[in-house]
Amino acid sequence: MKQKLFSFQILFFSLSFFLIVFYIIQVNATAIKGYQIHDLENYVANLKEKNRQLELSLTQVRSLEHISKDVSMLGLVKNETPLYLKADIPSFALGK
Repeated sequence: MKQKLFSFQILFFSLSFFLIVFYIIQVNATAIKGYQIHDLENYVANLKEKNRQLELSLTQVRSLEHISKDVSMLGLVKNETPLYLKADIPSFALGK
């Protein structure tokens, strides 16, 4: 009888030990995943901020004020008196 009780106790303690080790491993794995998620969230936030800055820069470069400052660099000249052409014959286009 004592032998069965002793073997049951060893089995119980062994099972308890393995469950505790398994629990510790799971908790550590979950903590590591949490840190990885946090790092990725920070990375995404940084990319969004960089994207916002790039869009702002693109908007500034595309602005009419920026283009008008770079007129000479583009090889354009200011037209003082525009000349409009008027055709006496009406124009038609083929519609599809």
